[in-house]
Amino acid sequence: MNQLAEAAGHPAVYVVLATIAGLVRLWIRHRTVVRREEEVTRRLEVAVRDTGSTERAAVVRALR
Repeated sequence: MNQLAEAAGHPAVYVVLATIAGLVRLWIRHRTVVRREEEVTRRLEVAVRDTGSTERAAVVRALR
């Protein structure tokens, strides 16, 4: 147990934990951006599905 307490106070442990936390934040931010883009794409597909070809450009502009 004493070795664990010594390792927990080591500066390298804090560097590793901060790095892991940063990577997790980046991954969450990336997944959020991807999910939002997928939602926009899905809404666009649904909106365009029932429109005529001449109306599609206007629908796309309205949704963006």
